[in-house]
Amino acid sequence: MSNLCSSMIALLLIFACSTDSDKEEEKTIKNTNSQTNSANTTSIQSIQDIQSAYEQISRDLKAGQLDSTSFQYNCFDEKTGAVTYYKKGEELQLIKHQRAEYSHFEATDQYFIHQNEPFFIFYDHLNWQFDTEAIQDGATVDKRTEYRYYLIDDELEQCLQKEFSVRSVEDENPNSQSTPNVEIDCPVQDELLDNYNILFAQKDRTDPMNCLFE
Repeated sequence: MSNLCSSMIALLLIFACSTDSDKEEEKTIKNTNSQTNSANTTSIQSIQDIQSAYEQISRDLKAGQLDSTSFQYNCFDEKTGAVTYYKKGEELQLIKHQRAEYSHFEATDQYFIHQNEPFFIFYDHLNWQFDTEAIQDGATVDKRTEYRYYLIDDELEQCLQKEFSVRSVEDENPNSQSTPNVEIDCPVQDELLDNYNILFAQKDRTDPMNCLFE
């Protein structure tokens, strides 16, 4: 009889500990899901919020935590490019559009996204030409222009620009870090977002196509 009582007490203790452990694990899972959902629904209300969201996406990208799909296009060998879409789970985080036009123009356009709307747009555009002031044959000048567009509540809040030139004959040239931003008048928002809307509409594409913007 004593052995039977001891066995029953042991079983009750095991059940009680197991129940407490299950409840604690369930609580942890709920807290984790709550934090994830909170991160996905956090609103962006300031330039500081934009910078924080941008830095988080950049960290996730560098750490390989974003899944990606892409496609390429070639428009009569005049305009070519590749578009890459980065997701975290089911949430689209970034669209990167790398393109070239008529052999003298290259660009990388990046759209950082929150709830399917861009909150920060970064354009890095390069036009190159032969350096007519250089003595060496074949010397070139890369004229680089960077644009930064900040959006809050789907409205342009601030627009910045950097311009600098890189000469192939120079050992030391300016770069993005050494060039200050200049605040500029923002473009017409609908026109700025035209390309984004076209890229967003192709987010499920993986097969190549001809002309993307035609």
